[in-house]
Amino acid sequence: MGWKKLTWNFLEAGHGKGPADGIGAAVKRRADDIIARGKDLPNARVLFEELQQQKSATELFYVEPEDIESMDIHVLSKLQTIRGTMKIHQIISASPSQMSWRILSCFCSATHDCKCFNPETVMFQHWDKASPSTSTSHPDTPQIGLRHIVDLNEGLIGQWCAVKYDGDIYPGIIQDTDVYSGALVKTMSSAGLNRFFFWASKG
Repeated sequence: MGWKKLTWNFLEAGHGKGPADGIGAAVKRRADDIIARGKDLPNARVLFEELQQQKSATELFYVEPEDIESMDIHVLSKLQTIRGTMKIHQIISASPSQMSWRILSCFCSATHDCKCFNPETVMFQHWDKASPSTSTSHPDTPQIGLRHIVDLNEGLIGQWCAVKYDGDIYPGIIQDTDVYSGALVKTMSSAGLNRFFFWASKG
């Protein structure tokens, strides 16, 4: 996205001060109010439907478990972990596959490449060099790669697929099929060199 370098600084660990924490707290307060008025919230679907009926500046989305599982194929089977995340107070990244962190934030250098507080660096496997199509969220599931659709039929409508466009591959859902013209696919958009996929907003 054109970023040269970024730094992300955290305040006291365990104290929610970011925007995500504020949104989560607001949603939880509304859920508490609903329960206080005698309404049961046995699952996420009921909570989502109840919150949708109330006027709120928070835009809510309900993600089906199947949608999450369908995206698991894009997660590498062996992700590198970083130990001691509760002690981290500054993260620095100057490339898509490299990240440095330290236990205390330091701003003595405009480029944040100083050696204060013993920063540590980790190199992640770049998406282009990874094999997301052969990874799976379930170790017992056979690993399979991408394959061409040979039989284009209506039974494929609603199924996930991968579309290759201009040398890049995009995940999407088949909306319609036609034996002669092909398939209509709603694809996800991507951003960044590490191929972060997302659904484009409407309008």
